[in-house]
Amino acid sequence: MEKNNKIVEKMKQLKFVSWDRTIRTKLEINVFGWIDRKDGNKDFIALSYFNDTDSFWFMTSSAKHSETIHNVVYGDKANFIRHYDCERVECLFKDVVNCVKLKNNLNVKEKS
Repeated sequence: MEKNNKIVEKMKQLKFVSWDRTIRTKLEINVFGWIDRKDGNKDFIALSYFNDTDSFWFMTSSAKHSETIHNVVYGDKANFIRHYDCERVECLFKDVVNCVKLKNNLNVKEKS
C-alpha cells in the first residue's frame, strides 16, 4: 500500500526511535515509539499519516530530537519554531486520579 510506504520511510529515517505500536484506520496510520535518554528514562513519539490529505503530524516529549524529527517529517527546509515541553497529567489536572503518578510528583526532564 502506498500510504504505508510513506510513513515507513519516515520511520526508517528516525533511527534513534524504537517503534512500538500502531493503529490503522481507513483514513490514517498512527505509530508510537520510544527514544532512549541519557538519564535512563524514555521519551515518546507519536507519528501520524493522514491518507485523505496526504499529510503528516507528530508529537514528541524529546527536546533533544524535536527539531530532527520535525525536519524528517516535514522536510529539511521546514520552518521549525521551537519544542514544546510536555507536562505530566498529575501535575496539570489535579482532579484526574486515573493517571500515572511518579514518586514525589516529580516532573522528569532529561538532564543535559
